[in-house]
Amino acid sequence: MKRPDLVRSVVIAPPALGVGRRILEEKAVNAFLHAILYKTRLVEDLIDGRPDAVRAALRESLVNWSAPGSDVVGQLLDHLTENHSAPGAFVAGIMWFRFPEGNPITYYANEQKPDLADRFSTHITILWPDKDPLFPQEWSDNLSDFYSDHTLHLLENAGHFSPLEAPDVWAEHVLERVREA
Repeated sequence: MKRPDLVRSVVIAPPALGVGRRILEEKAVNAFLHAILYKTRLVEDLIDGRPDAVRAALRESLVNWSAPGSDVVGQLLDHLTENHSAPGAFVAGIMWFRFPEGNPITYYANEQKPDLADRFSTHITILWPDKDPLFPQEWSDNLSDFYSDHTLHLLENAGHFSPLEAPDVWAEHVLERVREA
């Protein structure tokens, strides 16, 4: 946002700007329970450095944020557990939740619509999954308030891990942007 001249195009999935105070609604807060838990010392006391607890915490997110029928849990659980089980590793991985600009609840609850001249001006393609419990497709309604040049594509049967659940769609859009560049 600060240096759009460094990038010709961007392809992203949510999180995206425009969520606003909807993040405080009950369904959203329940989906973002991890963001609240990760701000507490319970992470150090109950999860960090305990491989079984790390695996359970990671499995909870992978299962709940994946599209029905997705094999994301099978693809990632062993690898992520191994990489986050050493003492301090899980805490290091969730540390950004402890800062206002990294915690989605705090960030979106305080989000401000920018002036027209201050909106993100580099072309951005947003691939918005239909099965993401963290960022429902209805929340794509305010994109024009934050991005002056964007294209929205709604992904079918993809959850929060859409690059893994719809890799062909991601590859198609990334390659299209590379060819244009």
